[in-house]
Amino acid sequence: MAAFDFPNSPNVNDTYSANGMTFTWNGTKWERTSPSVGAQGATGPTGAQGTTGSTGAQGATAAAGAQGAAGAQGATGPTGAQGTAGAQGAAGAQGATGSTGPSGSATISSNADNRVITGGSGTNLVAESTLTYNGSGTLEINDSGSSYTLKGASAKHEIGASASDNDLVIQNNKNTVNAASNIIFKGSGSGGESVKERLRIAHDGNVHIDMTDNGTASAKLNVQDNSSAGTNVLLISNIPSGANGKARMVFHTETSAGQGCTPYIQSVSGADAGPNASNSHNAGGFEFHTKSGGAGTDNNAMRIRDDGTVEKYGSVGQILLKPSGAEIEFTRGSASNILCSNSAGYLNFFTGGQTTFPAMRIFAAPGVESGAKVGINTDTIGVDAQMYVASRPGQPGLYSSYGMRLNPNGDSNNRISNATGVYALTKSITADNSWHTVAIGRYHAATVTIRVGDASSKRSMFINYDLTAPNYGVAHYNIIANNGNWNTGSSDFQIAGSGSYDYALQVKHSSYYNSSNNSGVYMIFNVA
Repeated sequence: MAAFDFPNSPNVNDTYSANGMTFTWNGTKWERTSPSVGAQGATGPTGAQGTTGSTGAQGATAAAGAQGAAGAQGATGPTGAQGTAGAQGAAGAQGATGSTGPSGSATISSNADNRVITGGSGTNLVAESTLTYNGSGTLEINDSGSSYTLKGASAKHEIGASASDNDLVIQNNKNTVNAASNIIFKGSGSGGESVKERLRIAHDGNVHIDMTDNGTASAKLNVQDNSSAGTNVLLISNIPSGANGKARMVFHTETSAGQGCTPYIQSVSGADAGPNASNSHNAGGFEFHTKSGGAGTDNNAMRIRDDGTVEKYGSVGQILLKPSGAEIEFTRGSASNILCSNSAGYLNFFTGGQTTFPAMRIFAAPGVESGAKVGINTDTIGVDAQMYVASRPGQPGLYSSYGMRLNPNGDSNNRISNATGVYALTKSITADNSWHTVAIGRYHAATVTIRVGDASSKRSMFINYDLTAPNYGVAHYNIIANNGNWNTGSSDFQIAGSGSYDYALQVKHSSYYNSSNNSGVYMIFNVA
């Protein structure tokens, strides 16, 4: 009988026939299908155990014969003695690849490239259309109002996109547990610097940049830098195209009536920083703007120039505090005022580093007509004068390099003060050789120089006198000189009573030309 030669790489249900038999490949082995195998016979009785024969000599190994056809299954015989191990046979040929087994039971719905697969119901998996990963480090949640939640010790925090607008929303303590919750940003610098806190949005809404929230940093924005003195801690920048930059910091407040106002401070650069600056300079300054009136009119109230000058703007001029620190300049072309608005207010000027007595005091004005009194080296002015110059004993209180001019400005009666001093008075009389009162006074002594005459000619008189009051009846005078040219006419002087307490100083003049002329009487009194 010829050897069987089964084909390689059969498919399931392929057949092979040889030596009157047909075999079919069932995917694992060739199984004989014709002629059919007979039925299994009944098992015969077990024979008696024979005696064990002696072991025969080992015969030579015969050449391998061809594979015979499988015989019918015989009854199981007794177990024979263990034979010696045969020689290793050659490796058989590679068997044919089996057919693909049936599919598993799990399914994936909505699958597409880059979609992240999540669990579903039963054996169904879902490829999420709004959750993708591109394989290059980008995980995307592509859904309106999407978010993801992180859990701390007890609080849950959310980072999400608002469904109603385009806002990114970072929400801490979303589940509102009873615990303080902050948003903290940490980072490290180069050179192996350790990671530390850089920014904190505290649970009370305050922001802390490089500043520990230790209870004292209670402002809405708290910024700290410990690197070195003079480090830029906060930078506000404005760099417009084709114009000088003006970085602005605005303050918004509202009144109790709900009216808002927005005063602001802004930096100015180049030629806007001062009259001596230009756009080619690295010049900078500040402007302080206020808002006024019902419309909130913008007022450029003050500028600090690039050279340090403080410039106070106004409707009629500016006040300059010069950078030397030693000058105040008023630019108005007419009166510039320093005002003490309180009725009892006054101005003190101190020099020499002492504040015991002002170098000059401008006292409060008791009335518009009298005006303010001025004291120099004094903080009081009890004398009957508008100005008091105080000096130490034996030192003149006033020194003039040329002289001092007195303006005749007596009251309606030309009353002479009984305080020691020099006074100037003037009076107009008729040149009719009759007596005219030119001044009144009491309780003083004086020397007086009088010049009297009409427009064409005048006389001079030099007189001393001493008087108390008419009720005491003590008064005397002495005309020391009464001089004039041939065409000056005549003049005279006398003292007469004027009521119970005053004396009248009287002068008469007779004109050489016309007794109807008016004569001027000009007087200087040295009163003691």
